[in-house]
Amino acid sequence: MNIKKITISLFIFTLYSIQTYAQFETNINYKLLDSLKELRYDVAYSLKIQQEDIFAAKEALHSTQKSWLSSFTIGISSFRYSSDGTVTQVSAFSDIGVTLSLDLYSFTSLNNRIKIARHELRKKELQYFSQQKALERELVGVYSAYLLAVEKLKLLTSQESNQIEILNIVKEKFLRGEAKIDDYLAIEELLEKTRIAKIEAEVASQMAYKELQILTTD
Repeated sequence: MNIKKITISLFIFTLYSIQTYAQFETNINYKLLDSLKELRYDVAYSLKIQQEDIFAAKEALHSTQKSWLSSFTIGISSFRYSSDGTVTQVSAFSDIGVTLSLDLYSFTSLNNRIKIARHELRKKELQYFSQQKALERELVGVYSAYLLAVEKLKLLTSQESNQIEILNIVKEKFLRGEAKIDDYLAIEELLEKTRIAKIEAEVASQMAYKELQILTTD
């Protein structure tokens, strides 16, 4: 086996890799990804904090909408008058006076305060949705890294097996004087690179899987 044949083999392997990736891309488990996303939302402390902020903002809006009542003050007073018109004492049999006062500033600023409260609530809700998107992107990134590492590991395992088979064939040919030592060493070098890449892919898949566990468990 000469260098030209080795180059052709590598070219064929590259095409196979591209084809395998295309197949992998269409086989993503979107249902599983959606389930992982819901788990991520359930355990995310940042979302829980923002949920509390939204609840507080809703309460603040509700309180502001009802605050028009506090703009009015009703006063009731009872007095007993003497013959000269001066108040002598409070009595159950006294005359009754009712007063109604209005806090003009609170009343006229009500609409503006409601708008501010609604704006604050909307801002909290948008922050919540934005955080959801950030968590989803994070999860998709880790999930993609995991799947890619797994598929790469499968591919490298198959490649390793093929290279071992080719190496044994070249070794037999070399022992019969039908191949050069350089051919054998070239394939052996490729095999070592494949094994190193396989170890890296295995570690990457394990780390990505562990990160998925961290992201989806409390």
